[in-house]
Amino acid sequence: MSEAFIKKLAADVVQHPVFKEAMQTAVTDVLTKTLQSSHAGREFRLYVPKLGNVKREERAGLIRSQFNGENIKELAKQHGISVRQVRRIVEGGKK
Repeated sequence: MSEAFIKKLAADVVQHPVFKEAMQTAVTDVLTKTLQSSHAGREFRLYVPKLGNVKREERAGLIRSQFNGENIKELAKQHGISVRQVRRIVEGGKK
């Protein structure tokens, strides 16, 4: 079997709906048991960022990695944001 075939097979398995559901259940169970064993009976606060914030940070990291000093307009168009927003991202959020 070729490496490409194995990678394709693995990708197909991971995308299968039954696999996704089983993984979600397994992750939920592990997290629940871990939190119960370490924090049972005590107050525990957990911050879960909004999905939009997570995606925004991922996009910002991607833009920073793609920035070459001369492609601000292209990045703005590619990511559907303004040139000004790209500048803010690559300058580290400075206004």
